[in-house]
Amino acid sequence: MPLYKLEKLSSDRVTAIWLISESLDELLNIASVYIKGINIPEYINHPAKQVEWLASRLALKFCCDLMHIPYQGTYRTDTGQPLLIGNKAHISISHSADFAAILLDVKQKVGIDIEKVSAKVEKVATKYLQDQEKESTHERLTLKWCIKEAVYKVSDHENLSLKDDIHILTISDEDTGKAEVEVRSHDRVDTFFFKLEDYYVAYTI
Repeated sequence: MPLYKLEKLSSDRVTAIWLISESLDELLNIASVYIKGINIPEYINHPAKQVEWLASRLALKFCCDLMHIPYQGTYRTDTGQPLLIGNKAHISISHSADFAAILLDVKQKVGIDIEKVSAKVEKVATKYLQDQEKESTHERLTLKWCIKEAVYKVSDHENLSLKDDIHILTISDEDTGKAEVEVRSHDRVDTFFFKLEDYYVAYTI
């Protein structure tokens, strides 16, 4: 069972990362042991997306266990925000073909994102970065995209533009560090990020 990481960041906050190496049937078997009555939502039809969904819910289950929160499943608001059934703890979910990442906080809203470093990011960088935010490497372009996505998830503002409304003010030069982000010129959000194989993970602090 590849629970890659399970870490209690504070008395209120926990994060988990699941390394997705199982087939759909294998994940279904694992999930049936840990989550009673789990069913993949009907709107998720693609097998790869079903695998990502299952992995993320297993990671979330272990987060809840660590915080002594009964896991009864999740639902989504009209705006797509994931929430726990029967508990007011805040959660954020991100997944890819290889990893599922969770951030849970019992008191404040959170945002987490995971993005794979790819040359393709160069083609879309102008859609999410201002000229002064541009970078010369695929790694840093991916990292800034990841940071902005995490901040987007935690923001209360509607109709946010990653490019025009979310600005990275300061950012560490290393693969692990912090970034200070401004939302619509007045809200400040601190983020933490780290490299995970050929991925970046960023989450709000």
